[in-house]
Amino acid sequence: MKYNEIIIAYNVDESYLHNALGIPYRTLKSWRLEEREAPAYVMELLAYFIFNEMKEGRI
Repeated sequence: MKYNEIIIAYNVDESYLHNALGIPYRTLKSWRLEEREAPAYVMELLAYFIFNEMKEGRI
């Protein structure tokens, strides 16, 4: 799954990811604009994190 697909599927904004995980805004923007592609394992961890945050009611 790509970054944009995860963001759309879970309806999460970049500010939340930056604050919760410390991923730099520029990195998130580069992934969103498809200037760079995150490794597959990062996308899997990101999806796992977002899913668990939703399950716990934090998102």
